[in-house]
Amino acid sequence: AHDLFLRGYEVAVFDAEEGPGGMLRHGIPEHRLPREALERDIRRIFDLGISFRGGAALGRDVTLRGLLGGGFDAVFLGLGARRGLRPDMEVGAGSPPIVDALGYLRAARSGGALPGGGTVVVIGGGNSAVDSARTARRRGAGRVLVLCPEAREEMAAIPEEILEAEREGIEVRAGRIPVRSGPGGVEFARARRDDSGRREGPPFLAVEGTGTLVEADLVVLAIGQETDPGFLGEGDPVLEWTVDGRLRVDPETGRTSHPRVFAGGDLAPGERMVTSAMASGIRAAWGIDRALRGPAAADRRMPPPRGPPAGSPPGSRRRRPSPRARPRSWAR
Repeated sequence: AHDLFLRGYEVAVFDAEEGPGGMLRHGIPEHRLPREALERDIRRIFDLGISFRGGAALGRDVTLRGLLGGGFDAVFLGLGARRGLRPDMEVGAGSPPIVDALGYLRAARSGGALPGGGTVVVIGGGNSAVDSARTARRRGAGRVLVLCPEAREEMAAIPEEILEAEREGIEVRAGRIPVRSGPGGVEFARARRDDSGRREGPPFLAVEGTGTLVEADLVVLAIGQETDPGFLGEGDPVLEWTVDGRLRVDPETGRTSHPRVFAGGDLAPGERMVTSAMASGIRAAWGIDRALRGPAAADRRMPPPRGPPAGSPPGSRRRRPSPRARPRSWAR
């Protein structure tokens, strides 16, 4: 929206939430992204003259067909992937409460009621898992464990964030897969990678044998999210999807199979990182400009270069660590 405005367009942002910010507002904890900083940047953007309509969910309050036929020359979809995945785990009677990581982080960020003390087990090895663990620690959990099936060096979370979590007393146990939950906690078994070559199903399997019970008062699931295609209704344009459930887009411009519909962020193929989502939005603004006014006008403000494709070796994205500011409440 910001980049399109700078290119001379009138822009309207529709959001299912009452306020703008998306994952930055609801999914990233305060210790990583202070609310004042986020609000300052959001105000800076919308004070330019970009209009905002909150409480307007696509597919419920507005439709893609209605937007395209209601005076908008193009539509950018940045709906993200908000539906949490569930592990192949038996859930028996007396199981501790099980919540999704994004819902947990959202409740924490908005000041909602969450279990405070006791033991919190987080299942997953990505940034949402580590964010949930550090949030649980700040909300009074006496013990916090992060358990994930991959090896420690394969965890998707930012390495510096994992180290910070451990400095805060959070236990990280790699190579573990949940088997069942029941009275007292969750049973985990050692994990092994599935090398059978199958295309569907989880990439890790539990090693046969007796699992280990980990006591828990709360279980947070952070094993990934998937997109929800429910925003498309009858009469909306038919859009092409990839086999892994994302919208198929042109990687340079973000254009979908419909010439006036563009997409980016977690809804489209690529790395599921905040910086990657922002870059895809700026590239889509360039792509929209090219589609509406032509390359000569659009190329006066070029988009950021594309980064390494998803799945590239870690070394291709290596960066020099910078000094980290420690929150006051956790200063050593």
